Amino acid sequence: MNPWILFSSRLCAVSAVLLGVLLLTGGPGLAGQEIPGAAGRLKVVASTALIAEIVADLAGEGVEIATLIPPASCPGHFDLRPADLKLLAAAHLFLLHDWQSGRFGESLTRAAANPGLRRVVLAVPGNWMVPAVQAAATARIAEVLAEAQPRRAEEIRAAANRRAAALQRAESRAAARLAAAGAGAAPVLANAMQADFVRWAGFPVAGVFGRGEEMSPVKFAQAVSIGRESAVRLVVDNLQSGSLPGRAIARELGVPAVTLSNFPGGLPGTETWEKAFARNVGLLCDALGK
Repeated sequence: MNPWILFSSRLCAVSAVLLGVLLLTGGPGLAGQEIPGAAGRLKVVASTALIAEIVADLAGEGVEIATLIPPASCPGHFDLRPADLKLLAAAHLFLLHDWQSGRFGESLTRAAANPGLRRVVLAVPGNWMVPAVQAAATARIAEVLAEAQPRRAEEIRAAANRRAAALQRAESRAAARLAAAGAGAAPVLANAMQADFVRWAGFPVAGVFGRGEEMSPVKFAQAVSIGRESAVRLVVDNLQSGSLPGRAIARELGVPAVTLSNFPGGLPGTETWEKAFARNVGLLCDALGK
């Protein structure tokens, strides 16, 4: 498929989500009562940097934000510390991804001994580094913040509108660069945690592989075999999963290995989603020599 056609269809999908942000009004779900004590600065604990970065962008100086999991760490291998319970004990909102709801369940909220803490599970599926998913996450978090601070709802929605427009511009720039680099004609092997982003970027994904502890000698050999049969040009690994499997597979195949991040701040100089997104796109294009 022509890469421009592929990207155009994805841009249309993002535009539909962005329109939902732009039309965000005080309808159902935004009419809740203001959180007691949050009329000043809202204290938010975010489970990951993906959530924290959106909150900071939308609410600005109106919030105090703490992030539980460091951006370069694997969320699945993170253990809570006593200091984290102290953060929750003083917070108004605890925001987490839906895939963390079991790990950070209601028992954690009770352990914080904070009856005023509101725990919100953000049911936004997919890789949040993909623009359409990031747009959906922005819209959802805007709803939560507007409900928590109704006096600032208009300000928060305006910030969501600005972010929506910035997301669309970022995707347009990335689409042009990836198409020029020939992403659509470059088969890759990808870590399972990066497969959705790599597909968004237009690369044909010949196969996926897991993190280090999941890669038995048999699975390693299978990945290498798929890579050779598909003449892959690149192996893409995930920073938060560890980059050793991807590098080892790439050495066997004699192709470049690239390590992308699924979280803002995972790589130096990528403290915002837009910077992390641009870095990931740049790494992919650089690996293709474009």
